Amino acid sequence: MNRLISWCCFSALNVVATNWVAANTVIREYAPITVVGQPQEFRQFEKVEITGSSIVRKEQTRALPVQVITQEDIRRSGLQSITDVVQSLPLMYGFTNASLVGMVIGGYSSAAIRGMQNQTLVLVNGLRLAPFGLTPISGPERSGVDLSTLPLADVERIEVLSDGASSLYGTDAIAGVVNIILRNERKGLEISANTTRPYGGAGTGWTSNFGWGTGDIHKDGYNLMVSAEASANHELLGKDRPYASNNVRAFEWKGEKYWPLNNFTNIYTSPPGLVQLPSANKPNGAFSNHLYQNGQCDAESLPLLPLMGPIEHVSGCLLNSYPRLGIYPAQEKMNLYIKGERVLGGNARVFADWLIGRNVMVKSIRNWSWAESAYGLLPNSVGYEQALKAGLDPQKTALFWMPELAALRQASAQTNSRISAGVSGQWQDWFFRSRAYLSQSQAKTQYDAFGELDYSGLGLGNQQVWTNASVMQPLDQSNPLTGQLLSLRGGLKDAEIGTNRFTGVQATGSRSLMELNGHDVSLALGAEVRQERTTYENLAPELQLQSPTFSNSRQLTAGFAELLIPVQPNWEVNTSVRADHYSDLGSTFNGKVFSRWAITPQWSMRGSVGTGFRAPVVAQTKELENPFVFGQSTVPVPCDDSRKAIAQRLGGNCSLSNLFNPYILSNGNADLKPEKSTQLTWGLAFMPQRNLRIAVDAWALRVQDRIKPFDLGLVLNNPLAYEANYLLRKDLLAIYLPMQNEGAITRSGLDFEGAFRHPGHWGRWSIGAKATYILKSEIFNEVLGKTSDRGISSPRMRAQIIGTLERDKWTNTVTINYNGKYSGNANPAWRQSDGVLTNVARDVEAFYTLDANVSYRPRPDVDFRFGVQNAFNKAAPLSFVDNSSAQAYGIDTRLHSAWGRTWRIGLNLRF
Repeated sequence: MNRLISWCCFSALNVVATNWVAANTVIREYAPITVVGQPQEFRQFEKVEITGSSIVRKEQTRALPVQVITQEDIRRSGLQSITDVVQSLPLMYGFTNASLVGMVIGGYSSAAIRGMQNQTLVLVNGLRLAPFGLTPISGPERSGVDLSTLPLADVERIEVLSDGASSLYGTDAIAGVVNIILRNERKGLEISANTTRPYGGAGTGWTSNFGWGTGDIHKDGYNLMVSAEASANHELLGKDRPYASNNVRAFEWKGEKYWPLNNFTNIYTSPPGLVQLPSANKPNGAFSNHLYQNGQCDAESLPLLPLMGPIEHVSGCLLNSYPRLGIYPAQEKMNLYIKGERVLGGNARVFADWLIGRNVMVKSIRNWSWAESAYGLLPNSVGYEQALKAGLDPQKTALFWMPELAALRQASAQTNSRISAGVSGQWQDWFFRSRAYLSQSQAKTQYDAFGELDYSGLGLGNQQVWTNASVMQPLDQSNPLTGQLLSLRGGLKDAEIGTNRFTGVQATGSRSLMELNGHDVSLALGAEVRQERTTYENLAPELQLQSPTFSNSRQLTAGFAELLIPVQPNWEVNTSVRADHYSDLGSTFNGKVFSRWAITPQWSMRGSVGTGFRAPVVAQTKELENPFVFGQSTVPVPCDDSRKAIAQRLGGNCSLSNLFNPYILSNGNADLKPEKSTQLTWGLAFMPQRNLRIAVDAWALRVQDRIKPFDLGLVLNNPLAYEANYLLRKDLLAIYLPMQNEGAITRSGLDFEGAFRHPGHWGRWSIGAKATYILKSEIFNEVLGKTSDRGISSPRMRAQIIGTLERDKWTNTVTINYNGKYSGNANPAWRQSDGVLTNVARDVEAFYTLDANVSYRPRPDVDFRFGVQNAFNKAAPLSFVDNSSAQAYGIDTRLHSAWGRTWRIGLNLRF
């Protein structure tokens, strides 16, 4: 009762007080308030599309084995180019990089999933780029996209699909897809600068970027961005890495010591060496040059015995030219990217972009031409006194000379561009996108000199009496012959230029058909029309190892469909099909099924099975009227009775000597068919908690009807069985190896991936690991049968471990890169004990490097970066594999970097 009385009294007082305040309050009048509507945010495109699927969905899916490298991942790694980022991934090997300038397969930088660079498709923003401009009719292919011409600063992320995808993208996607996704927009101004300094100070480089953007597509209804990137580095020469140029680097194999046979050691020197023919007092002849000092060869030269056999090397050694040759070329790169979008009425946008990149590489690739004087040095003639001083008989002696100047160079210049425009949006229930594009890749090769240099105008003609006494002096600035030689060499001159051009239109649409088991049943449809054209111009006909000038073109029409069915709430199945019709090849049809099953919240499985294809490039189907020379056999074989009989039946001769070292002729083939493939993947993932995920994917791939020249070994080893592959060139026997479909390759392996994150007291820790292990790699030839190349010329295992600690304004990253042990190709080497030339196949040791990078952000708009690559300065292991740089001695320049410890410093500013 007391509480009730108290409550009634309090309520009464409250009412009285409220009324009194209201009666005595002065009511003020304010000006009317105008509510301004906020700009509409255009967010109708919240769904995502992943590489390997054309269905636009609400969230990412793990049904496909896609590795994603984000912009933040790239920043933490300290890597300075898209080439380095892509080729550092463990599933990449057998690629081409800048070190291969000067090789038949070189001139550009490629991606190579599973070691298959011609079967790896590279996209930018999901759209094709034209392949490298110098695509040959025959011989080793260069049909990939040149990564070195693409800008790193504009990369939003890189998605790598390690599974065949011809059922969506068509040709080339046999091994997988690399999709480089560039930034959609920029806000304000951004400037960055980076510098690199490799061990020893040689090969230094820099990179700078300028970016600007305005507009927010969600708020303003438009955006526009411009970005420019430039970089350069100096050439790294053999002298900068003695272990890659000192050809006295002998090795042991089965208890014996060997000197490897190589391309850049010889008896020609400057001043010239003296070679005496056998005589009564020197029945084995004699040799002398300036490389023999104090009773032995100097540190960079090689003893003469392995090459010259019983010759009396009185005071002479073999010249080592590797120190003057380039390991990695000098490069200058420039990139420009412009992109704009605008919202149209309704749910649609119009967009356009222009991407152009240029890369010029210059590398020291070969020696100067050599020359020999006539035998018999007369009194007072050039070299006579030097022969006497060396204890030789001048009348039986000749001078063997090659200018020891900076090596002759090759330049490779690439320009890659693409312009595209289109419209995307939503119409009724369809999410659509259509694009028209023009992509062009142009490449040019230049040389200091075409073929062999002729010194006869300097009084130094080959097999002639020499009259220029300056040849006996060192080629320094005081020697007038030095300037004359440099004038004779001249500068870089155009040798060939090639262009590949794609013009096309592509359209896709995706929609939800219905809901099943709480998820969307989705359908995607698409079509593509494309014209492909290639042109090649031979600007130096005197170079016999190039194809004639030609051009060729074809048209493609294609259509594809994809269907996503959620069979159960935790199980989805995708199926896709695509039909392609080429004007020169006919039609091909390919399909794929992939699925993911979430067994429990922690365990899941995924898998796929499908078919794929790779069409021959446009150049390979161009069949010229006459075969052309594209190479020469490097290993002479005897001109035996069978080859002599073949030459006689053709009306010519086998060879000018008893050795058969033939020119190789080839041609395109209008009847080439596409390569065909089947692929299978199966994966298991375990995610016991949000911050930990472990996954393993097993994969198998088989490619049939491989596109390749006819096998040289078959023709050489079985001349009568392959007599149809012999023909005459200038009355001498040559070998004809046309392009063909022949054989198959099978590969299988395991991909591992793990990631762990932990936000702790000391900051946010994360560690990630990726690895690829090759289980089987076999090549099938219809004549030779099945052979295994597992672990040959490429490691059985590649792995990468990345650890990161983020604390306050600091980010610290450590990366370990590992290449497993593998077998090198069989290479000829001189046995030191008796000088016998033997084929040696030695193992290449496992190799790892450690990189460390630190980023400091004192403010959100300032970012300092400091890092070191190969922190322990580990030298590349001894390796003599095929398809490595011929100018680097005993290292695989693709898998084992010769840059050594490299320091990097960078600064990024945003305004």
